[in-house]
Amino acid sequence: MKAYIQSAASLTAQATLESLGMPEEFVNLSGVKLKGLDPDYKKFISPVAARRMGRIIKMGVASAMVCMERANDKNPDAIIVGTAMGCVEDTEDFLLKMIDNNESLLTPTSFIQSTHNTVGGQIALLIGCNNYNFTYVHRGFSFESALLDAMLLLQEGEAEKVLVGGLDEVSQNHFDIYNKLGNWKTCSSSLQSIAEKGQGVLAGEGSTFLMISKSKDDKTLAQIQGMEMVYQPNTVKIREAVEKLLVENDLSTDDIDLIIPGLNGHSEEEKVYNEIFTIFPQKAIAGFKHYCGEFPTASAVGLYFAAYVIKNQKIADIAWLGKDKSQSFKHILLCNNYGKDYFSILLISQC
Repeated sequence: MKAYIQSAASLTAQATLESLGMPEEFVNLSGVKLKGLDPDYKKFISPVAARRMGRIIKMGVASAMVCMERANDKNPDAIIVGTAMGCVEDTEDFLLKMIDNNESLLTPTSFIQSTHNTVGGQIALLIGCNNYNFTYVHRGFSFESALLDAMLLLQEGEAEKVLVGGLDEVSQNHFDIYNKLGNWKTCSSSLQSIAEKGQGVLAGEGSTFLMISKSKDDKTLAQIQGMEMVYQPNTVKIREAVEKLLVENDLSTDDIDLIIPGLNGHSEEEKVYNEIFTIFPQKAIAGFKHYCGEFPTASAVGLYFAAYVIKNQKIADIAWLGKDKSQSFKHILLCNNYGKDYFSILLISQC
């Protein structure tokens, strides 16, 4: 099961939306969370419409519009979105107003925009797309489920090109609740967030969209050769998943040029990568979560990163994590975890 990435756009805490890949300039941020860098939304949405949109909706629309513009195609055969939290800020806003107003005199806007599939629906409305539109809410596998559905549509001939995305936001209430549970940590800098090991992670948010198709052309960024999702991973499950990917694509461990792990600085959660580093010793390693922080659909940012590494054949110095800095990238293994239960592996290759 293969698919070609025609274009990609990602909105994160860094200036990734304007870049073709991770930007060379890295703004080092400190604190407890990485907030998505809001662009000038008037470029993508009329001010009147934007007033009625929650922030995650505007983030999703902006990144989707940039992705479609880069693909020179605003008529996908399907729009598929993965999100774990959905429009959580609008949900909280509606519930709080319900309490404050004793369940009376409520404006319906926040309720209408609080459903998880609002972003996918809003994109379809703006471009006039009446095709297949689906949203997956599968916690740490939300983006992977959306991507799997998109690839199946291509394989079965139900679509020629699919706009697929992964997005999540961190609201203040959401942040405070998870902070009480000990999920977050304070970092001296975002650059050190994955180097400073301990309990907790640096909270993040973002919105990433990719246009994938069943055929390639001169603009194609990279090829997705396979994906494996491992629930409650252990060394045996991870090794089996990696071996399956390699065998299905007639590759060996020596063929992998780069490992992109979703290292997040959590000493317990990162143990899941020990088996990967055992299978691929002394391989070049690059990270991405110091750009975006940790959130359920951060793997979408990793795929955006991997696609442009393949296309551009270079990596920003700030992204390197290991001493080996390879200069040629034909096959990349993207691995990501969310908590201890969700682990995914994607094989990205040059066309």
